[in-house]
Amino acid sequence: MSRATRKKSFCALHSLAEVYATMTALPVREVIPPEQALLFIEAIRERCTLVALDESDYARVLQQVA
Repeated sequence: MSRATRKKSFCALHSLAEVYATMTALPVREVIPPEQALLFIEAIRERCTLVALDESDYARVLQQVA
């Protein structure tokens, strides 16, 4: 994340919700408060170009990573 820039780093919009959900539900000793998770989401938004994926985009990505 520290080297991410909007010109070379991208993040799917849905991933922001997944990051938030995961961070706030982790079974860790020190719970991550929602406000802290939101700060991390904001850092992603500042450093990455956000993209919206449609159904065919998700299918293509899953085929490539499988």
